[in-house]
Amino acid sequence: MMSRFILYRPVSRPSSSAGADGESDSVRCGDYVLRHYGSGYMQLGETGIYIGGYILPRNSLFAAYGNTGQHDLVSRLYAEHGSSFTGHVKGRFIVIIMKAGKAEVYFDHLGLFRAFYHTSGDRFMISDTVRQLTEAGAPRDPDRVSLAMQALFNRVPGKYTVYRDIFKTTGADCFTLDGNGVSHTHYFSPVSLTENVTGRKEPGVEPFARLFSDNVRNFNSFLGPERSMITLTGGKDSRTILAALLGAGIRPEGITYGNNLSRDAVYAALVAEKAGIRHTVVAPEATREWFEAEARAIIDTGDPEISIHRSIRHFAFAAAAGNTRRECAFYAGYLGGELLMGIYRDDLIFTDFLKNLWNGAPLSQLVEQRLGDYFIKYDSQLIMAVRDRIGELNCTDMKQPRKMREFHAIFEIGIPHHTQDITLSSHFWDYPCPLYLDTEFLELLFKSRYSFLFRDPSTINPFRRHALFTINMGIQHRLFPELDTVPFGKRGSYSNSEYLRGTLFWSMVKGYRFLTERKKYPPSFAYGKEYGDFLSGVLADAVAAESPLNGFYDVPGAAAGLGKLVFPLQERHLHKYSAIAALHMMYSDRG
Repeated sequence: MMSRFILYRPVSRPSSSAGADGESDSVRCGDYVLRHYGSGYMQLGETGIYIGGYILPRNSLFAAYGNTGQHDLVSRLYAEHGSSFTGHVKGRFIVIIMKAGKAEVYFDHLGLFRAFYHTSGDRFMISDTVRQLTEAGAPRDPDRVSLAMQALFNRVPGKYTVYRDIFKTTGADCFTLDGNGVSHTHYFSPVSLTENVTGRKEPGVEPFARLFSDNVRNFNSFLGPERSMITLTGGKDSRTILAALLGAGIRPEGITYGNNLSRDAVYAALVAEKAGIRHTVVAPEATREWFEAEARAIIDTGDPEISIHRSIRHFAFAAAAGNTRRECAFYAGYLGGELLMGIYRDDLIFTDFLKNLWNGAPLSQLVEQRLGDYFIKYDSQLIMAVRDRIGELNCTDMKQPRKMREFHAIFEIGIPHHTQDITLSSHFWDYPCPLYLDTEFLELLFKSRYSFLFRDPSTINPFRRHALFTINMGIQHRLFPELDTVPFGKRGSYSNSEYLRGTLFWSMVKGYRFLTERKKYPPSFAYGKEYGDFLSGVLADAVAAESPLNGFYDVPGAAAGLGKLVFPLQERHLHKYSAIAALHMMYSDRG
């Protein structure tokens, strides 16, 4: 059973109650009550410890703590280091420590475990779902500024949500709850990864290969998943993780989303066959009814940060989970390419609004153009509020160098985007593991010159392009060279063995295949007319029902714009419509 929780300050003393996920247990600490579902809570002497997600010791401490359980690990490190215990652990977690009438709440460094909180007067509540907050009395009213920010970035950045008085955790959040009220701090800042680094000497590939190997071995030793799953594509990031797993003697099952004739699916099948692992391509028959059912399933998670565009991922997770139990590890290569090569400007994760802002376009002009294009009803007051909200982000600070803006965008925009899939997978498996978002990997990467901060992915210089792939290719070759002969699924496909023969040979092979390979593959997943019909139905209902969203959006204009589209389309073309549809569905389901 997935562990659920809400920590809140009730009006009166509550008792144990039943929830949507089964029977809950309640534990009181001073003025606060922790209500939880599942087995995340343990009482150790006078200290109560709740863990959601998972937590494990850093590799350097594994010899000393590798044989403890997760609760014992937290108890021992907290006894020795107090609140600084977070510097000795990693994972995807919330940890609540309850002792002597005080509750301390800690989240993982990068915000991989996301929660929501609300404050009203002297009442504070925090939960892993918005639904539990609203059931406990939190209001659920749209935030006009957040809806505008969602139009600009395809998501609501920072601590805000689409609801005016409900906020979300963002990474390394630490709350202290006691008789004096609530304090909220952050124990880690991503910018510290780039500070106090002397020399930035190339460490070579070997430390990275050793780290990947240690990470998967320690992860499996400490948490003991009964099975392992991995998303396979034709790219390098998933192949690097697969090589690390195979090199450690772990044989995962591979899953690929979408069309089984796509380039990703075809090349993933090749690598799975060579590795001798089971591989499944999950491709739904996407009818209008299917889209509606999947959208409602995503909304029912109680996490408004998850876009209904994650339908195919949710479906794939559910299909793959049918043959597994919860005690499963799920590996994915989220942001591996961006961390090594730089962000992709495709108006999906990192929007054209952000790209144009970085290129020096006037902010007010960009905001008004994007809001109008996304059917937001705006006035001068909203524009001013949006400018203020944009100013809270580091990735929009034009006084910083371009590369540092990209660095902050990875943490402020990129990781929250991928946390959608991490959160969805956690509904089926206990141990989602985005291996490139490991804090020890990030520390090693940004102490070297292998990060995107020192790379130019737009270069056509073959020697510089060859260097872009040093880490991934080197790790794969060292940890499982048996995969070296399998080509990657990119135009001008080449294998690791061809890459390792040097820049000249690699460039010639890649260029020849790029020119001669004429086969065109369908996209992994495209949104057809069935998806358009689903969105049209929701928008029509919003117009007919006189939805409160009409006060924020030009819903009739959106419905008319949607009717002019020619399908199939990609996700980036549809956010302006699906954001309105999803919010309307949330409000239609308020009961």
